Amino acid sequence: MTSRSVKATSAKIFENLKNSKEYRNGFVKQKRHIITQLLTIKNELIQFAKTPGRPAYQVNGLLVEHCARFSNQLPKNTPKAQYISEVIINHLHGCELSNPDYIWLKIQGRRMTFTGIGEVKSHPFNIAHRPRQLFFQETNIRNLIKCGEIPSPISKRYHATLADIFMRYLILPRSTHAPHTLPASAPLGWEIKEIEFTLPEIIFLRHQLCEDTLLSENLDEYNSSYSPEEYESFAYNIVTQVEEIIADLFRNLIPIDQKEIQNALAMWSIIYDSIPINRESIDLVTQWTQATIPHCADMRSLVSIPPSSLIGLDAKKNAPYHSLIQYATANNILLARALISRLQEIKQYLPDPPELTHKQEIDIFGLL
Repeated sequence: MTSRSVKATSAKIFENLKNSKEYRNGFVKQKRHIITQLLTIKNELIQFAKTPGRPAYQVNGLLVEHCARFSNQLPKNTPKAQYISEVIINHLHGCELSNPDYIWLKIQGRRMTFTGIGEVKSHPFNIAHRPRQLFFQETNIRNLIKCGEIPSPISKRYHATLADIFMRYLILPRSTHAPHTLPASAPLGWEIKEIEFTLPEIIFLRHQLCEDTLLSENLDEYNSSYSPEEYESFAYNIVTQVEEIIADLFRNLIPIDQKEIQNALAMWSIIYDSIPINRESIDLVTQWTQATIPHCADMRSLVSIPPSSLIGLDAKKNAPYHSLIQYATANNILLARALISRLQEIKQYLPDPPELTHKQEIDIFGLL
């Protein structure tokens, strides 16, 4: 792509984002810049996304990492310091030691000072069950300095030290409502650093950047029918995966054996595109769902009933559709459309849900 076409495409993608429900105001100039930078590596992103068997969450994670890489919210190394940083990160990885995504260095003459480390995640819940990862990242940096194991020839040229004020950043997409908070299991000294895009915005960009062929497809060009057995299997598998995600997200708040609560939260998340984020809201969702959806205890059966008809949808703007389509069997994309239709049917017959003061918007299918 020429420089002019990159700018034109970047402007178009930004306008698409701005007109979507995923868009959140703020950082307009920075967002435009990041989208332009992402376009320069579009082929790399597409190749990664289209690798057979590649789950969507890995593509989301790669995009979060690249958005962080181009973000203005993080410290920057000089070109020389960045090169040395990458050598050290690769060295740790090669030794099968926990390594951060970022190492920030300050180089003055022959002195090289480690000023901080950063780890990129899509959500703070992602480190809740692996807190030792953050702990060992800093420990391994300290051991490199203490034991003189900085890779040669860097160790011969520079004397390595650790800064008195050492940054430890958990780098996350911008929060959508309530500010992100560190899990209680995170080591002391770490703090959250948000980039310009929210996760829903990043998932939207994934569809714009990595799924051009899907965006231009006409739904009616595909299989005109599906069997009830196909739909039942498809819906059952999707709901099972959603339940597993909910169990993982809420493992620190809900006893793992309370399946009725997990089922209620899973049902809420796929119908209302959000999750409660404190105990009071969790209780509201659980009470309302169990009172209004009789089959909540067996929600897979409820969702697995084929819809009476397929709703129309804008394939270009429907993020859940694109998240689901890759899981349809035999490339029958009507299965994804059918599941969205069934969820809309269920939603139509439900009374108004309770207003949650503490919730987070989420495309739960984007985390599959």
